[in-house]
This record gives sequence, C-alpha cells and structure tokens, in this order.
Amino acid sequence: MKRVLMLAYYFPPIAASGSLRPLGFCQHLEENGYISHIVSTDPQDAHPPVNQDADLLERIPTAARVDRLTHPNRLRQLLELRDGLRGGESQAQAVTQAVAGDSANVEEKRQGLFGRIKAAVLNRLFLFPDHQKPWIKAVEKHVLALPADARPDIVFATGNPWSGLVAGMRVAKKLGVPFVADFRDPWTRNPKPAVSEAIHQLSCKLEQQVVEAADLVIANTESLKQQFIDDYPEIDGKVKVLTNGYGEHLIDLLASVTGPELSAPYELCHYGSVYELRKPDRLLEAISGLVEQGRLQPGQLIVRFRGHWGVEDADCNALADALEQAGFISREPALAHQDYLKAMKQSQYLLILQQDFPLQIPGKLYEYIATGRPVVMIGGRGATAQLIETNGLGLTLENESQALAEFLSGLAQGRCELHPPTPDAVSQFGYASLTRELASHFDQLLQREDGTNITLR
Repeated sequence: MKRVLMLAYYFPPIAASGSLRPLGFCQHLEENGYISHIVSTDPQDAHPPVNQDADLLERIPTAARVDRLTHPNRLRQLLELRDGLRGGESQAQAVTQAVAGDSANVEEKRQGLFGRIKAAVLNRLFLFPDHQKPWIKAVEKHVLALPADARPDIVFATGNPWSGLVAGMRVAKKLGVPFVADFRDPWTRNPKPAVSEAIHQLSCKLEQQVVEAADLVIANTESLKQQFIDDYPEIDGKVKVLTNGYGEHLIDLLASVTGPELSAPYELCHYGSVYELRKPDRLLEAISGLVEQGRLQPGQLIVRFRGHWGVEDADCNALADALEQAGFISREPALAHQDYLKAMKQSQYLLILQQDFPLQIPGKLYEYIATGRPVVMIGGRGATAQLIETNGLGLTLENESQALAEFLSGLAQGRCELHPPTPDAVSQFGYASLTRELASHFDQLLQREDGTNITLR
C-alpha cells in the first residue's frame, strides 16, 4: 500500500463543510490502494472558531492516521492583549481591529503615510495568505520529523485555508514526492474581496507559485478549471476536475424515507441559510406579480425556506412578510441535520439560490443530489448551472422576475413536473466514485519505472 499525506486544516471532529471532502476521500482511499495520513489542526486552535461533531469521528477509517497539530492563534493572542489593556484606543487595539476584519478600510480610516505603512505591515504579517498562517510552520516541523517508515509517497493538500496549500507545496518539495493541490473554492477569484489590493496581488503571485509547483491541480468545478487555465496557461494539461460529493452513508440513511406525492399545493423547498448575497428578491417579486394578476391562488403553490433567514434588504423582507401572511411562502426554523436530510427527500422540488457565484457550487447541492429529488436553481450562468444541466439534475433559471413567473405559473398548475435524476447521475457524486478517480490520478503520478517512483510533470 502507498501512503498519502493529506493536509486538511478542517477535519473531524471539526464540523465545518470543509471537513467533509477530505473525510469522504479518506474513507475510500484504502480500498483503492492508499493509506491515509491526515494532518489537521487542533480544533481548539481553529480560526475562526468552529463547531465540533464527535459523531464524525466514527466515519474515519481505523487504518487512517490523524495528527491534529496545535499552533499559535495570533488573532486570539492580540484580542487577549487588547482586553488586558484599559483606556482609549491603544496600539494593540488598533492592531487587533486591523487583523479582526477592519483592515479592508484601514487606509480610509487612517491618514498619512505612517498609517498606510502600518496597515500594509499588519496585513502582510497576519492576513497573508490567511489567518491560519502559523499552521504552515507547524505542518513543516511535524511532517519533516516523521520517521522514514511514515514518510508519504504523495502529498495532497486541500484549501482553503490557503496556508494548507502553501504547507503542501513546501513539504512535498523537501520530501521529493509529488504534490497535489486541491481547490475546494476559488482563491484569488473568490467573490469575497481581499482585505486590500496589496494582499490580493500577493495572493495572485502565491497562487501562481502553488499551481506551478503542483504536479496535479484539482478544481472542484469545470468553471474553476477553465479559470485556472485562462489565468495560468502554462498549467494546462495538469488541471483536473473532481467535484465535491456526498457520503454514501446518506443513501443508507434515506433508504427508508418515502418520497413526496406530487399534488397541490406544489412545493419548492429551500434548505439552509438565506442571506444578502443569496436573497430571493426576484423570486418573491415573481410570486407577488402572479398574485396581483390573479394567476396564482392560495393553495396552488408554496415556497418553503427552512433555516436561518438573514436577509437585510428591507424591501425584500417586507415582500416576504406579505407573502407569508397570504400563505404563499413560509419561513421555518432550522432542523437537526438528519431531519434536514429526511425532509429534503420528502420535498417535491429542491431550491438553490446561486446568484453571483459563477465559480462555486453550494455544498448542500450534493446532499440534494443524494436525496434523488429534482433541483431548481435560480441564478446566473456558471458552475452550478453547468453541473445541474450536464447531469440532468433538474432545472436552471435566470434570476429574472418574468422568467421566474412563467415557471411558477406552470408549476402551480401542475404543468411543470420535473423528473428526478437517474441513479447513475446520483451515484457519480458519491465519494466512493470520486475517490476512485482521485486514486487513479495518484497512480499516474506514481507510475513505476524500473521499480522506482517517478513524478510526471
């Protein structure tokens, strides 16, 4: 058996969504010829603080080794220093504000050359490549001290945080083994802006170093793969796509749950948080317009939002209040995770709001897929729409009131039945299938030639 070192800052018992991809891979790597050695962070040091779920530990294979490394949390140390000081805005307080998130506006808040220089230095020290920067040295020290029989044949690092990819690049070079850079999200093309233009430029240079140093770059969407090739043409040929997925335990969990009856009122169900960047304003406008035109009556259609409602837009909230009182939408509290999954399978149609994220796919889409129910995506063109259309997972709609009104009218009248995805379309997103593909990539990087591992560059 060959050994793969997986650098995954988020890993169980950490319950962040970023934990699920490395967990899914390590569950199936052994059956594909690889023993997993996972290096993660100590949950107590994770920044920002994250929830823990001890039940996730039961899904880690017994053959896998997991090392959870402690490392300094510089932001927390600065916060503690600030809290220990009294009086007006001290130097420590100013530093903390810059690191804690005010640094994007720090140049506007501070006048003069000294303030701009100080902001740049603080950003460079504490925010580049990200808050998890101290973990890089912890990983290097730990991995390079491993005994010979524990040394990996290949290094697989997943990001974000991007510090994990930097650590992977460094240890793979020092060990002389292939390096696989796994991008669960866009880095420099992320819709969330960098704290400053200077940090963005530094990040672009570092991202280029990582993808050029990698023997294999994995993007989790076709759109992200193409963006990498457009940005760095020299890496074309070593960028592959491996989507996120779902754990096969979900199929077992949902096996006994019966699906819904397709009858009025027809239901469109959204699970998870609704917030400003994913608000349903155009959808609500479409419903309101149909009601005003007499084309939609109570009892024909309801849109359910199950989870946190975090929309800040006053007009959107006022429209939601009116439609909720009239019985056309409902906002319901969050459920326990297993109850969420069961409710998903019992839903007629599952709703995804995906505006302004062309390179990303919401993690919950893969849980939607596992339920076998058809998906309705509202948003622009991009990775999510492409995945749904290519694999026959449901319907994609532009986030435009008139187009949404036509769809909703047909749905309310029973004229828009969507067919569930095929079993083959569902199974390809299980981590058993995805890990077989990952292992085949590893095999190609470790082709034997006269009994010696070689790296294909």
